[in-house]
Amino acid sequence: MSSTPLPGWATISFEREPSYFAACPIEGDSRTLLASTNEGEPVGFFSRSVRRAWINGEHRRLGYLGQLRVLPHWRARSRVILRGFEQCRELLNDGRQETPYYLTSILSDNTTAARLLNSGIKGMPTYLPVSEFVTLVASTKQGFAALKVPRGFKIRQASPSDLDSIATLLQTYGRQFGMYPYWDSAELRALGTVGWDMENTLLLLKDGQPVGCGTLWDQRACRQQRVTGYAPLLAGTRSLLNVPLKLAGYPVLPRPGKVLNQAFLSHLAIMAGNEQALPGLAVSLLNLARTRRLDTVVLGFADTHPYLAALRKLRALRYRSRFFLVHWDEGRQAARDAARQAFHTEVACL
Repeated sequence: MSSTPLPGWATISFEREPSYFAACPIEGDSRTLLASTNEGEPVGFFSRSVRRAWINGEHRRLGYLGQLRVLPHWRARSRVILRGFEQCRELLNDGRQETPYYLTSILSDNTTAARLLNSGIKGMPTYLPVSEFVTLVASTKQGFAALKVPRGFKIRQASPSDLDSIATLLQTYGRQFGMYPYWDSAELRALGTVGWDMENTLLLLKDGQPVGCGTLWDQRACRQQRVTGYAPLLAGTRSLLNVPLKLAGYPVLPRPGKVLNQAFLSHLAIMAGNEQALPGLAVSLLNLARTRRLDTVVLGFADTHPYLAALRKLRALRYRSRFFLVHWDEGRQAARDAARQAFHTEVACL
């Protein structure tokens, strides 16, 4: 993965040290396929991960296609791409997932992927657009005067005895969206092997009852992101741009080669009627991140999600991507039905 960074105005290398497979529980039940020549030369790889997700009000095992990587000198060979998609189609019938389609995402400035989707290569599956998605990267060093916990609400650290309540909150919240992961107590507990814990989870209370939750999820022990370079204009002006960014409370642009000192704000959910407390919960999580000496936090929402408007005062860099349902002829109608739902997912699990 480190040899195939994702391009854009900032080139990011997604790394999984010390072991690629140690990070797989983040994504769910994961299976990774490596393509090579008859002589054993690597060509590329992709991952199919499966996790229960809400689809039309029911939780079903949904496959996610991610980490598609093809080494540069193989990218112009369409047979390599088509063989990879043939394997994806075969995996639909291996009994691990319950949908005849996959969810996948593409960064808006990933021109290589855009060219592939518009190439017209015979044999390609259909990429059905589902939603635009906005990922926010917020500095932990910004001021929070405009973001407070409203009167009548309290926030406290969660304890192990709260796990069932958190799972219930996430199920109630997730049911209203398509593709949002289904969480029960066992699945949340299993994330402990990849950095998710109750010590970094906060509960939002109203009249003593939990009405919201959120977690600071630090995955750096098994999954890292490294900036390897910038577009030419940014590369020459990065140091100058960092001065106003820092003064305004936005994340600065790190030097190339640095592993990002960041975590995710994950499992963020507020029960209906209590959304006014979301900024205060987010600020409490940011404060927690600051005490953990993190520079930035990452969270994401579909571009129509009301949480984006509620967090509009949060000073963050924003990255856009698009989610698709990938299907072949036999999955066309099921994909169309699923795509009609309001969309949301957990960016920390991608």
